[in-house]
Amino acid sequence: MTKPETQTETTKNIQSGAKWVVITQIASKVISICSMFFLYRLITPEHFGVFALTNVSIQFIRLFGNFGISSAIIHKQDQSKDFLNQAFYLHLLISIILFILTFILAIPIGNFYDSSLLKSTIYLVSISFLFSPFEIIPFSILQIQSKFKEITTIPVFIEILLSIISVIMAFAGFGIWSLVMPMVMAGPIRSIIYMKLAKWKPSIINGTNHWPALFHFGKHLFISNINTYLTTNIDYIIVGKILGKGILGIYQFSYNWANWPVTNLVMPFYKVLFPSFSNLKDDLFELKSSYLKIIKFISMLTFPIFTFILIFTHNFIMVVAGDNWLEAIIPTKIMISYGLIRAIGSPGGQLLVAIGKPKVMSIYSTILIPFLIIALIIGVNFQIIGVSIAVSIVLSIGSLVFIALTLINTKIKIYDYLKILMPTIFVCLLSGILTWIISIYFSRYYQSIYLNLAAKGIFFSIFYIFNFYLIYNKQFTELISNLKQNKS
Repeated sequence: MTKPETQTETTKNIQSGAKWVVITQIASKVISICSMFFLYRLITPEHFGVFALTNVSIQFIRLFGNFGISSAIIHKQDQSKDFLNQAFYLHLLISIILFILTFILAIPIGNFYDSSLLKSTIYLVSISFLFSPFEIIPFSILQIQSKFKEITTIPVFIEILLSIISVIMAFAGFGIWSLVMPMVMAGPIRSIIYMKLAKWKPSIINGTNHWPALFHFGKHLFISNINTYLTTNIDYIIVGKILGKGILGIYQFSYNWANWPVTNLVMPFYKVLFPSFSNLKDDLFELKSSYLKIIKFISMLTFPIFTFILIFTHNFIMVVAGDNWLEAIIPTKIMISYGLIRAIGSPGGQLLVAIGKPKVMSIYSTILIPFLIIALIIGVNFQIIGVSIAVSIVLSIGSLVFIALTLINTKIKIYDYLKILMPTIFVCLLSGILTWIISIYFSRYYQSIYLNLAAKGIFFSIFYIFNFYLIYNKQFTELISNLKQNKS
């Protein structure tokens, strides 16, 4: 089956949105890495561990109110005043309940981890629940309207502002509160900006007839979100309780950097992918084509970063965090395997929800959880290395299964999927080997760890671009053509 090589407006929006994601994410992550350079040196691993448990606790409580209201709005493409108003008040009611629930659960959670500091951080962060409806509804409107420039650039400017505040507080000696306070401030700032951009504000509610439909759409997402929470946080819960908050800080560091390209470069695409995929749900040919192009783009963007961090983990951690975090070297190397597979697998979730199959996600994640728990129970006996191996094996296999489920439900051939990945995989391996060989010779000229890592980064980048151009000239030319097309 063939189709004229013309792009729909939605496909162009996806590419344009992808462009803005890349531009803004590069800017924001440069600032983020600079801020973490100071925070890792000014805040102890134990305090990072407490902050991790704060996030885990807040996410757990948020589960009870996560019925996919934002996803329902985007899926229905309904911008009527009555529908949005009812969605807002339903979200507000849930948020108030969650705020109260937080105060009830903070004490037993703090007691479970034997930390009064954890209770205090949970109390403070719970304020963010109250601002959630004022942020989510207008943001959903912007997504429906495909205002990708706004929904990708604004969060970046907010993140930069909060990163600056966090570093200033850390230098002033506020410790863990340097991490907590920016998290609390984010909600009010985003709410004000999004409401102004969407030109929307709530009015007096005029009934609740849309509430059942909102709940109905979100029920499978609710189950899936619970399972996602467990798969992404059960390791934090177990490590924090059994191995301690200091080890949890090290483990979180390893996990975060092994997944950095996913959380910082891939996940921001979700703001573009879900509304765009929803627009294409009735055009399977165009949907499959857009999905494969996104996977190709993501692999070319993230695989080089994974490869570089894997080969030069020691240098990387020394530069980014310093001596206090050297224990994270081996766990980071181990977990990169999962991060790499996750990068190309996670967009499938947006695709499945967009075509109305969130049930596939909930069934998949439900089956995965018992395997992860068993692996963690075994792995924790071998300290942080054992946990890292256990998590990587189970989640890597799980991600491969999820990719297979995505391809089956969208009728995409595994050959077509692998075909778009192989050039990037080959070029990354070749570039990594060449960089490692040449760095052995040139490292003697760079006594500074910063210059050493910078030189390796430059060599790797040159090899990556040159090898891609030399070996896969057609794909390289196509990529440059797409970038020029987006720019025009």
